[in-house]
Amino acid sequence: MRLKLSEVWQVTKRVEQIKNDMSIPVHGNKKEGTQSKKKVQEQAQANAAGKLKDIFQKYGFMNGKWLIFALSDKVDIIWSKIASSLVSGPLSSTSTSCAKVATSPENAVPGHQHVICVYIPNVYDKEDITACF
Repeated sequence: MRLKLSEVWQVTKRVEQIKNDMSIPVHGNKKEGTQSKKKVQEQAQANAAGKLKDIFQKYGFMNGKWLIFALSDKVDIIWSKIASSLVSGPLSSTSTSCAKVATSPENAVPGHQHVICVYIPNVYDKEDITACF
């Protein structure tokens, strides 16, 4: 089965419509029975998240990654701990099997951050994710 992007688009479209809808008030009014734009957006996003989860599970798109941002002066120690944990520590007993770290650019500026990716095979398996982190 192939993922139909039109399904994803339909779900995310409503969230964008609310964002751009000037007729939804910024502040809600209980007397008038109106909700704030923030509240309407939150409800639409929660609804979209549930629908997207269903679509992705239907088509088997469940893998994801945790992104960890580390400053240059700390990246080596953080990466070392993650890599060691993945090979023979707590992460080795989870479904997580892969991680990577970004190298330094040639012209790194002070405060440069590296990204460390830890890949998770099923982002919807809360028990497994909790075991990983």
